[in-house]
Amino acid sequence: MTVSWASSRAAQVATSVGALGLPSEPVIVDASHVKHAKPEPDLLLYAADQLGVAPASCWYVGDSTWDMVSAVAAGMLAIGVTVGSAVDRAGLTGAGAAAVVGTLDELAAGLERR
Repeated sequence: MTVSWASSRAAQVATSVGALGLPSEPVIVDASHVKHAKPEPDLLLYAADQLGVAPASCWYVGDSTWDMVSAVAAGMLAIGVTVGSAVDRAGLTGAGAAAVVGTLDELAAGLERR
């Protein structure tokens, strides 16, 4: 099962999800599922629950300081991405990112090398 989460509502992310060309529709977890959105960890914890995995087994990839704060609070590995972000490497690291990459392609390439 693929789970995507966003602090935006499902309708707001529909175009982005559609562009991924996934073979099946993912479960969308959005801010309407929780009482407190980011920077609280509720949204991330709910998504981990939907996946049926412990938060400590999750990587959270985001582009904002709130993303990093939420991931750390949820007990997830926080990975920052600077492309398209108003926050630089230092800002993401300062907010708790364990690693920072420039692009998602850079993250994927790093995973392929492992």
